[in-house]
Formats: sequence, C-alpha cells, structure tokens
Amino acid sequence: MLKNERGSITVFTLTAVLFFVIILMGIFISANNSKRAQKSADTTIIDRYSKEVNLVNEIYNEKKLQSSKIGNAQGIEIKWNTNDITYVTNTTANINAQIIIDESIDVNFENCKFIINNDKNPITKQEDWNSQNAIAITNYSGTIQTSIDAGKTYYIHVLIIKNDGTKVQTISNALKINENIDSNGINSANELDDNANSTYSYEIVSKESVENYDLYNVNLYIKNNDQDYNAWMVEFTLPEEIAQDSILSEQAKKIDIQNNIITMYCNDSNAELLKNDILQIRLQIKLSKNINFNIENVKLNEKTVVEQNS
Repeated sequence: MLKNERGSITVFTLTAVLFFVIILMGIFISANNSKRAQKSADTTIIDRYSKEVNLVNEIYNEKKLQSSKIGNAQGIEIKWNTNDITYVTNTTANINAQIIIDESIDVNFENCKFIINNDKNPITKQEDWNSQNAIAITNYSGTIQTSIDAGKTYYIHVLIIKNDGTKVQTISNALKINENIDSNGINSANELDDNANSTYSYEIVSKESVENYDLYNVNLYIKNNDQDYNAWMVEFTLPEEIAQDSILSEQAKKIDIQNNIITMYCNDSNAELLKNDILQIRLQIKLSKNINFNIENVKLNEKTVVEQNS
C-alpha cells in the first residue's frame, strides 16, 4: 500500500514537472518567434523607408541653410582688400580678404566654414559645406588669400554656426578684375574696372503672389566706378507708381517716393562707399499683379549708373 502511494506521488511529481517544462518551452519559443518577427519587421521598415528618411533629413538641412540670413549679417563682415592685388600672370592675381566676426556672437567654431566661388546665390546644400572647397574658420577674425582669374566674378560665402544651433550665411560683395596691362605685374584697385560710369544689376530672389499684388524680394547691385563717398544716395524707377509702404530696405535710413521714382538714403552704419566697392541693397517691393518687374534710370549720388551687360 505504501509503495503504491509513493509510486503515485512520484508519477504525479514527474507529470507536474514535465507540464511546467512544456509551458516554459512554449513561452520561450513564443517569445523567440515574436523577437524574430519584430526584427524582421524592423528590417523591412528600414529597407523600405531609409531612403525617404534620408531624403527628409537632407531637405530639413537644406531648409535650415535656406532660412539663413543672406547678405551683410549683423556682426559679420567680409572685406576684399582691393588695394593690394598682385598679378602672377596677366590673367591671374592673388588677393587678400578679411573675415571679421563680432566677439559678442556666441560662435561654435567646430563647423564654421567659408567657400570662395563664382555664384552669388546662397549655398544651400550641406554636401557643399562638407566638401574640400569649404575651409574651416577657427577665430573671430582672420585674413585669407586666394587666387582669382581675370574676367570672372568671385564671392566669399561664410557660414557661422552659433552654440544655440542657429546658422547664419553671409555673402561678400562681388569681386572682378580685368587683365593686367602693367608689365610690372602689379595693379591697384582703381584699375579693377575702367568703365566711365558706375554700373548696376539686379536679381529677383523670390516672388510671391499675395491677394491683389505681387511681393518681390530683390537684390540691387551697384558697382561704384566714380569716386569715394562718405555717404550714398541711390535713385531708380519702378514700372509703376507705388505707395509709401510698398517698398522696404533695412539698409536705408529714409526712402522717398514720388510716383514711380524711388530715392534711398544710407544708414549711418553703412554710409561709406569707396571707389570700386559694390553696394548691395536688399529690397522688398509690392507691385500690382501682371506687371513686368524692372529697375531702370539708376543714379548714385545724382550720377547716372548704366546697366551692366549680362
């Protein structure tokens, strides 16, 4: 009788243990299958959407650069040293330029760079800033030297990144030299352009249709071939008469409007305009719809400025 009871207990114990082992194995197999399924799903998602994710990241980075401030950003100055140009050949010269950053700006110099090229438009591709053409900026001020070819127009693009992540892109004035005619191989700044008159050009940066008018963002460039000025005044005409609030410019202390004739007076901070300097004026202008935009009859300090041939 006792043997039978012990045998029953042993069988029961083995059955219970086997039962729990089977349950544990089932749980393990189920968890392992779920993990494999999750990993497979993750791999499928990565394979299917990685390109789209990379594209979104690329567009985001480009938009951050496109939203950067373009032009003479406050506290960042780029100056070509046009008084010291050394011709290596009749068509190639060396020139220095200065990049000066206000020390009150909280700059993260780890990724600050500059690029010299022939394009006046902002650099919006992050891959361009990661290329070998991008040179690191490591101090608040410094002098750079570059070689330029006669007949080509050059710009310095400076990308400053602040410690809060803000990106500010600044573009220098344009620089263009003619072939050297001096056998000594040295040419001064007043030989950079031998046109009798100052010249101008403009670009439409953007156009936006708003209700019953078109909003233009425009850059006006004036190459001063006349003389040094302690203060500048610019006059030009638009294709139609506009209201006083239809034109804005941060570089003008005062803007007078008489019908379609616009007269702009410099701020005290940007008054000086030396000979051979290029004055860049950023404008925001409202015009009626279906009006062909143009800027004509430009004058610099009451002297006629001729349109530059494209």
